[in-house]
Amino acid sequence: MRTFVLISLFVGAVLTGRAQKSVTGLWTGTLTNDSTTARQDQSFEIALTQYKEKVYGYSRRTFIVNDTLYYVLKRVKGKVDGDICEVTDDEYISYNFPGQVDKGVKVTYYFHLNQHDSTWSLDGRWSTNRVKRNFYAMSGTVAMREETNLDNSKLFAHMEELRIAKEVPFYAAYKTPAAPPTASPASKPVTKPANTELARAEKQAPKQEAVKPAKNTRREENEQKKQTAAISATAEKKADDSDQKQAFSKTVSDSNPSSNTDTKQVQTEIAVTPAGKKQPQETKINTSPVAVNSTPVVSAPAAPRNPAAAEFVHERTAAAPQVVNFRSDSLSLALYDNGEIDGDTVSVLLNDEIILARQGLKASAIKKTIQIPADKDEVRLVLYAENLGRYPPNTGLLVVHDGDDVYQLRFTADLQQNAVIVFKRKQK
Repeated sequence: MRTFVLISLFVGAVLTGRAQKSVTGLWTGTLTNDSTTARQDQSFEIALTQYKEKVYGYSRRTFIVNDTLYYVLKRVKGKVDGDICEVTDDEYISYNFPGQVDKGVKVTYYFHLNQHDSTWSLDGRWSTNRVKRNFYAMSGTVAMREETNLDNSKLFAHMEELRIAKEVPFYAAYKTPAAPPTASPASKPVTKPANTELARAEKQAPKQEAVKPAKNTRREENEQKKQTAAISATAEKKADDSDQKQAFSKTVSDSNPSSNTDTKQVQTEIAVTPAGKKQPQETKINTSPVAVNSTPVVSAPAAPRNPAAAEFVHERTAAAPQVVNFRSDSLSLALYDNGEIDGDTVSVLLNDEIILARQGLKASAIKKTIQIPADKDEVRLVLYAENLGRYPPNTGLLVVHDGDDVYQLRFTADLQQNAVIVFKRKQK
């Protein structure tokens, strides 16, 4: 009986542990076809949110054909039944396939939630439905692992460009900054009780009336005297100026008798009316034309500024580097836009030397082969954002071919930070 109770408790604990883990989260991996004629391995990501037995979210697949990167972003929904999670395509959100896709073709995924050590995986199969005679059902396998660093996701980077990333609850919570700690309310100051005897004595003391200042203090009298003296000095100065003007006018008249006939040319004549009022002054204005240089001054147009590629590379910070371990002495690089083609432009530097300048990222590959000397075990690649495109930041996909090994690296750069990839030679 005791043994039966212990087994029951152990089974209950295991089932409870499984029930506590939901499929909510970001899962990344590969999707493989069973057919040998169709595309083989495809990069696959799916973000799922589980609510009771229902599941909803988004998926994204990418594959390369003839050096062109294709992607498809879909909305998915499904349900959880025991250890099986069944997810089916619900709606096409974005894709860059040529022509139109048949939206009647749906992909269904059957996931098994497994725990390996401290990590979880979603492994299972996928298949398409058959909607027409010329569309055959396809199937394959899918292997996914849980990704806890959401900043590494190509799916969410693409959804950010489409302004729909915040529709995923756990991603919105991940991107929401933590609220600053609230300060405890300040305690009110404690007022000490007043001395009752001192208060009683102050109350009984006779009130003294405030002494009113005298009406005219000595300081005010001095200021008034200064103002009166200043006014008198101003009046005397005006009178002296008037006398000087009259003396000057009389001297000119006596020395040049003919000036009385041309008074309008040398001075202004003021007539006094019997009432003592001055008439308006009349001044003769010289209306002879003045020679003006009419030749227009044309300034040379400023030469358009053509800044050098990666002009501020050393002024920007460097992101945490991604590391690739390589074997060959030559590596083939291919650059793609990772999502919507929005005009992203980058420059690429290898050990501080520009190897690609001002390249606009597209769905088609921008290729470059780099040679690594045998005596070098490490090289540093920097991806510099020349602009941000329509959907900041600048995002791209770098595919590295090292012999038969292929590495896909998503990078993000902006006007403050460069993306960095470090290649380290594998030791034999």
